[in-house]
Amino acid sequence: FMSYICSLKGINSVDTKEKVKELLELVNLERVKNNKISTFSGGMRQRLGIAQALINNPKLLILDEPTAGLDPKERIRFRNILSRLSKDRIIIFSTHIISDIEYIADWIIFMKDGEIINQNTPAKVINELKNKVQEITVEEIELDKYIKKHNVISLKRHDDKIIVRILANKKIGTFCKPKLEDIYMLYYDESNV
Repeated sequence: FMSYICSLKGINSVDTKEKVKELLELVNLERVKNNKISTFSGGMRQRLGIAQALINNPKLLILDEPTAGLDPKERIRFRNILSRLSKDRIIIFSTHIISDIEYIADWIIFMKDGEIINQNTPAKVINELKNKVQEITVEEIELDKYIKKHNVISLKRHDDKIIVRILANKKIGTFCKPKLEDIYMLYYDESNV
């Protein structure tokens, strides 16, 4: 497959073997280079896709939901590959999986309905929620009251109580460190509209 793609992209047969070897090593597929693609896992196929996209050494790589459907191990491996590749190229990465970009992005752009609603470094985006993300521990019987009254980000059961993570402008609970996921919920949770 890789040799075929090299031929489609006009790479001469002398350079093809070395190029294929280099790219398969980069994406950790050299040990299965003679296997049929139909035997590959989803993560292996994603890595093969990256390898074929890199054949001409593009300076811009655009990826749409590249980690969707991958197990956690494959997602981490894929993120690490993208992080290495970003050294000498621009990678535009479209995703709804916030943890994927939290570790590798230098710049984040949030879009909604075709409009840019925020763009900045991850640290500055997160800092916008300083003193707005709070946690409060409640009894199960009180939970509905908090859900109706506040912008709830997440619920976590702890023993016989529930830790409610909320976005609020006034102090209700204990302030906690904001995460990118909190910003995502602020922008895209339909109950915030």
